[in-house]
Amino acid sequence: MLIDTHVHLFPDKLCPKTIEKLAKTDPNHHLTYYGDGSLGCAEKNMKEWGVDLGVMLPIATNPHQQKSVNDFAAYVQNHSDAFISFGTVHPDAPDYLFELSRIVEMGFHGIKLHPDYQGFFINEKRLYPMYQAISDRKLPVVFHTGYDPISPGCIHATPEAVVEMARQFPELTIIAAHTGGLYFGNPPQDIYLDTPNVTFDTAIASYTFAPEAYRRLIDIYGAERFIFATDNPWGDAAKDLAFFEAVGLTRDEREMICHENAERLIGI
Repeated sequence: MLIDTHVHLFPDKLCPKTIEKLAKTDPNHHLTYYGDGSLGCAEKNMKEWGVDLGVMLPIATNPHQQKSVNDFAAYVQNHSDAFISFGTVHPDAPDYLFELSRIVEMGFHGIKLHPDYQGFFINEKRLYPMYQAISDRKLPVVFHTGYDPISPGCIHATPEAVVEMARQFPELTIIAAHTGGLYFGNPPQDIYLDTPNVTFDTAIASYTFAPEAYRRLIDIYGAERFIFATDNPWGDAAKDLAFFEAVGLTRDEREMICHENAERLIGI
């Protein structure tokens, strides 16, 4: 069983223009894409890569998008056997509490927040009521962490800030995308040890880590704190699986990372 816990999809009418536009946000042209962001293309890629289930992570990039973005996510979850979905809220939306209730009613499996696209720093105290509301509803929350090409000069979710926020909300299930910080650099590699409520998704790990460096992280935290993710259409599951072969996972570690941890965290 292989679950990809980090997939982005867009309505067909917005593809592939959206993907091409997003790719151009990277000044270094590192953003390679492996599909047009449509449901059909993602299903085709997943079948070729051997992915059994994808988790869609929608993002409301402005306060007025919440309903339409979540409605599309509900369509995907209800019409594709290949996907389940998270919902999204925007921190500046005056009705985010209503939308959280709608997200629960629609049977979504968690919340996706993106500090760069939504314009916030992860440890801002103004966001604490929203984090508490998510925690009260027992919804896991996925945050983009670390670098993002849309705001290359400003890191909105550094590992230090993620740790600070996670300590404030120990009951909140946090999934730190990109192994707790894309292009994880200066912080000590064991910075997340005392935040057991933080799990790491592996999206883009094969692009940003050497296999031996990732092996050290798994040894530090234990395989139970990692979930397989590609960032499809920006990631290639076949390449990621080859990367983990080089990392040298045991059979038990592979089962945990590829599906068991996600099943437990997300309630699959």
